[in-house]
Amino acid sequence: MSELLRVEGLSKKFGALAAVDDLSFTLNEGEVVSIIGPNGSGKTTTINLISGELSATRGHVFLESSRITRFPPDRVAEAGIRRTFQNGRVFGNTSVLDNILIGQTPLLRVSHPLGRLRRYPVLRWVALLTELVVALTPFPAKTRELAWQRSAAEEEIGRFGAHRLVGREQDWAASLSYANRRRTEIARALASHPRLLVLDEPTAGMNTTETAEILDILLALKKQGQAILLVEHKLDLVMQLSDRVIVMDNGHKIAEGDPSEIESNPRVIEAYLGKRYATGGHA
Repeated sequence: MSELLRVEGLSKKFGALAAVDDLSFTLNEGEVVSIIGPNGSGKTTTINLISGELSATRGHVFLESSRITRFPPDRVAEAGIRRTFQNGRVFGNTSVLDNILIGQTPLLRVSHPLGRLRRYPVLRWVALLTELVVALTPFPAKTRELAWQRSAAEEEIGRFGAHRLVGREQDWAASLSYANRRRTEIARALASHPRLLVLDEPTAGMNTTETAEILDILLALKKQGQAILLVEHKLDLVMQLSDRVIVMDNGHKIAEGDPSEIESNPRVIEAYLGKRYATGGHA
């Protein structure tokens, strides 16, 4: 498998606190890599650095051969990385379908022909004016692009089964159950066919049945060759899904290996349960 993501010496400090300290790892095409660790270990900070939500104090992030360190989130998305968030982020006052369509914006070329000019303050108005003209002008290429966009969104809605998002396409996202808001967020990330899907605790707040459904979907995506970087507290899910597991504690990577190696690693056991368990003692 060819290398897709490379993280080199990544660090993030908040004052004197090193939330992430000299972290390095790789992720290959079609691979599922999970980051686990106790609360406060630096997991979410790591994916915030990769996705552009935070700027690194030191270190680099590469997507294939392109350095994306310090790219803002929109440029990271354009490069092919899509993500979900720990606390869930949907647009509550728009429909389920519109939430997912919004996630495809980086892929649109006809509707947003000069999208890259938005990066430059002096030229931003040119892009916005062009998009306004396109929006008000019907022509075949735009019709085809919008039809493709809607078809891709409906495909992702169907991925979650008949009793989840199907039939709720026009419901406001704010009216959904917590689990369905999480499903909407995952569908939004998938609808743009990401090269790398980054998931931050996608089953948080879900019950056992809901968690099993998400695991089945992620296993199917893995079988299709989707590369995934996952942060998750539910270790059963992590061990069933992951090719490799990275363990963090206090901002440092303390272990990396396949699930069987991680489950028996004394440093991992100590980080989760304490030193007495790691050395074979009893509480």
